[in-house]
Amino acid sequence: MDIRRVGGLPRVLILGTAVALIATTSLVALPASTSARPQSGALWLIFLDDLHVDFKSTGYLRTLLKTICTNLVQDGDLVAVVSTGSSSIAIDPTYDRTRILNGIEKAIGTALALPDIFRSSQSVSGQPNELTYRIAVSVSTAFDVVQGLAQVKNLRKAFIYVSSGYYVDLPDGTPTESGGPPLTRPNLKNVSVASVRDDLFRLMAAAKRSDLKVFAIDTRRLGNSALPDSSSDIIWWQNYWATSRNSLRAISERTGGFAILEEQDLAEGLKRINSTVRN
Repeated sequence: MDIRRVGGLPRVLILGTAVALIATTSLVALPASTSARPQSGALWLIFLDDLHVDFKSTGYLRTLLKTICTNLVQDGDLVAVVSTGSSSIAIDPTYDRTRILNGIEKAIGTALALPDIFRSSQSVSGQPNELTYRIAVSVSTAFDVVQGLAQVKNLRKAFIYVSSGYYVDLPDGTPTESGGPPLTRPNLKNVSVASVRDDLFRLMAAAKRSDLKVFAIDTRRLGNSALPDSSSDIIWWQNYWATSRNSLRAISERTGGFAILEEQDLAEGLKRINSTVRN
């Protein structure tokens, strides 16, 4: 699937429509009813990185998203949802949980299959490929949303990053505004492993600058997606599994949040997120 086009339209238009709702008008102009409500609630941005969720996990993904909403959202909270791929979900901040749950029914995983990820990862170093392009699209979308959330004041807010992570090594360290890549929107034209690594650091730095904690949740169920694909090299697969999980951990911990990586930790992890955001 060529992710540069969705439904016959250039992908940049799809992304522009989706992100515009979240990152510009909607988050700057919250619902009119906000003024009549106490500003004690929270704003939850659910970032659905469906470009990096396996199609076979679609059913579990929808259940996971509903569980996230049920456990995190309370009366007086606003919720917004934006996706990176074919789910084409872009719900501006709303108090209407039914609208959110209905939107979740559109969620579908469109990640590359493991054999395709393996082949892309073996391409000539530094050359653009489908794997790195997808990462760039996802991170660029997340960056735009973070920039929009930075304009929201006087509300507790959190970024729930639902993904299977990225096959990109991230060196240890804390993202800062000085000494690192400039805080500009990632470039989708000249994509490489190095550029998407820089994009990830831009994203983390932008979140820290906005005092926005990111909480990543791995969509892969333990004992299911954790099984290596029979057509993949076992050593490569183990490295891919560890690297992609580490990317979720890095995005979260380097912004002051944390990642939920095991299914059995989900309930307790969501409680921790609620406590962290509200206290």
